[in-house]
Amino acid sequence: MILQSPREVSKILAYNRWANAKMLEPVGGVSPEEWDREVGGSFGSLHGTLVHLYGAEWVWLERLRGNSPGSLPAARDLPTVEALRETWSALDGELALLAGGLTAERLTSTLTYANFQGETWTYTFADILFDLVNHSTYHRGQVATHLRQLAKTPVSTDYVRFLDTGLAEPERAPEEIARLFAYNRWANARMLGAVSEVSDEQYGRAVGGSFSTLRDTLAHLYGADWVWLERFGGRSPRALPSGQQAPTAEVLREKWETVQDGWAALSGGLEPERMRRSLEYQNLKGDALSYRTGEVLVHLVNHSTYHRGQVTTLMRQLGASPASTEYLMMLDEEA
Repeated sequence: MILQSPREVSKILAYNRWANAKMLEPVGGVSPEEWDREVGGSFGSLHGTLVHLYGAEWVWLERLRGNSPGSLPAARDLPTVEALRETWSALDGELALLAGGLTAERLTSTLTYANFQGETWTYTFADILFDLVNHSTYHRGQVATHLRQLAKTPVSTDYVRFLDTGLAEPERAPEEIARLFAYNRWANARMLGAVSEVSDEQYGRAVGGSFSTLRDTLAHLYGADWVWLERFGGRSPRALPSGQQAPTAEVLREKWETVQDGWAALSGGLEPERMRRSLEYQNLKGDALSYRTGEVLVHLVNHSTYHRGQVTTLMRQLGASPASTEYLMMLDEEA
């Protein structure tokens, strides 16, 4: 279980509200034609992707209340950006109220619900709430890809940007971080397994987005894992690896495996005192920065989830089949 205290839940839901609001800022500038333009990916259009993102948060809130809706809202139910924004704002308020009433005991209790096919599933409240935010982060990455493909500029929703807002930081236990990195490694392995099936031409084909190609998007995701591991080793690189350093999916996978071994060793050996200390480093521009260690580690996995969402969009646009990396799926495999 990754979330172990009501304070952590309150903070991660506050992050989710902040990130959704930032995400929607540039969406307000799209034309009606761009809003519904077919751009490929999991849900066809920017409109379809955003309604899915909102709908997943809505359905989880309903399940947490003891209900089991039979379907997600449809795009026609939220036809405009403004209608979506107003409805989402109300949902954010309801999620905040729910978080405010949570206790440690409630977080560890289980919830059983029926999915859209009528099958029953059971998870802890804490795992459901983590999955809710992780799923939203994943699809915010897809929204950013669609915006760039529509010649718009998305706003950063990185967790470290949220930390700059000054909200008090919760205590994070080493076992939570170890669990978080176990999920990250599992998700990356599933993603790379699907990527191994694409052709070399698909791997390097320009399709637009934040990094243009599947290769460069994956190289950025790997590079962020690498650069943060370097920072924890006391070094501050001035550049991320380029796509040319991962000319094939297999070369990338081999490089990534070494970095993930490093993260497994680090996350498995953390002490509570180190979690509270700040990590001081210089960013790629040479600016000196400092964040609490536990929060940096949460940021890293959140960043990976975001870009795994982009990888999925690009794979679908290339005609390839991505792999699901839902946190609850990992739990099902472990059961």
